[in-house]
Amino acid sequence: TGATVQGSLDSLGNAGSCNVWFQYGLTTSYGSSTSQVAMSSTGVFSASLSGLSPGTVYHYRAVGSNSAGPGYGLDKTFSTLAQAQIPSVCCLVASGIDTDSVTLSATLDSDGNRACSCRFYIMQGASVVADWTDPVLHVTGENFVHTFDGLSPGTSYVAHAKVWNSAGGSDIMKSFSTSVLVVVPSVSSLSPSVVGDTGATVQGSLDSLGNAGSC
Repeated sequence: TGATVQGSLDSLGNAGSCNVWFQYGLTTSYGSSTSQVAMSSTGVFSASLSGLSPGTVYHYRAVGSNSAGPGYGLDKTFSTLAQAQIPSVCCLVASGIDTDSVTLSATLDSDGNRACSCRFYIMQGASVVADWTDPVLHVTGENFVHTFDGLSPGTSYVAHAKVWNSAGGSDIMKSFSTSVLVVVPSVSSLSPSVVGDTGATVQGSLDSLGNAGSC
């Protein structure tokens, strides 16, 4: 809804000072003007425009005037930004799941007409156990990815992808579980049960499967 425009006073004519300002509007008829400012030497001047409509093309030109009358700069245009909307995120994927790590990826489905901040966080129950915000702002269609380490083996988590801009934010979630840490089985060597002159029967004991279903 606002913009800053610039102009240059290239010559004062032969006067000691000039008043400068801008005309602006939706067409080359303009219709609105900024406040006049006195300048006693050539140089750049600017003005801030407010109360503009979002997503709209505006025309403007610089004006300078002394006692001989006004001089006009060329017509120029600018477009205000479209109104910010709440962005959306999709395609949250948990991949590369290991005993203590996971890689999360998601896509900024719509940026809502503004570059967005993007964040992943992982929850276990009501607690946030891992959190990351991308230092780079993203626009529609871009992916963001991050690998989290230091998770607990064999644990259920809920991953969240969040995106936001000045209009607000949205969040999606996906459940995943880290892999179970497999423990080495425990075995013992026992005394032989039968010993002959050319053979023997030896024995062992499987004391623990670790945490596997079989060995």
